[in-house]
Amino acid sequence: ILENLFSTGTRSLLGVAGGARNQSIVLSLSNPKVFNLPINFNLTGYYENINYRNYSPEIVTGNTYNRELDGGYTVEDYGFNVATGTTLDKFGKVNFGFQLEKQRDYDLGKTPKDFKTVTTFFIRTLIDSKNKSNFATQGTLVDLKFESNLLTLENDVNFSKLEFLLDAYLSPAKVFTINPFVMFGLGDKTTPKAEFWGLGGQDMFYGMREYEQIGRQIFVSSLEF
Repeated sequence: ILENLFSTGTRSLLGVAGGARNQSIVLSLSNPKVFNLPINFNLTGYYENINYRNYSPEIVTGNTYNRELDGGYTVEDYGFNVATGTTLDKFGKVNFGFQLEKQRDYDLGKTPKDFKTVTTFFIRTLIDSKNKSNFATQGTLVDLKFESNLLTLENDVNFSKLEFLLDAYLSPAKVFTINPFVMFGLGDKTTPKAEFWGLGGQDMFYGMREYEQIGRQIFVSSLEF
């Protein structure tokens, strides 16, 4: 991370991560106040190669629930997105953006498919009034995003997605905090596999393996104390 690039107030970030299964590279430039106006700007270029695991149908024996590893698939994509927007009061912001991406998915051990082109426009509203970024005790996070191909181009992958997230923190007493969480996503039937939501893992659904179930729609809710 490099703050105040060329004394313009721009933050630059370069991130590289890799392992046996997953690799990613991200390069971004962002400015929270372009020309000291209440307008933000972000430009991000990226590459990702992620291997996901497939699981067999569930097997229930007595009180034992089990799903066995059954191969996997790879999602590979690269491209860039550019976004701009403004703040909403002191807790929120709204952004509009455009994304150009090449993506493909294929089963492990098989010949990779050709890349397909994705060009989408998106609008995102984020409201965050949490009193702490981690282990908050008061406040609410609301994240709403809509993404679609407003321009239908030949040979493009065309789809629309809507995602909503609500993460609230209430502390009726100092000794404990209540955390209700709701998240849902809706994608049309043309949404490609690379854009699917995944259910499972410690951050999404305890007791299920990461991306144990995938699909074009998702609904998750929880209540923690």
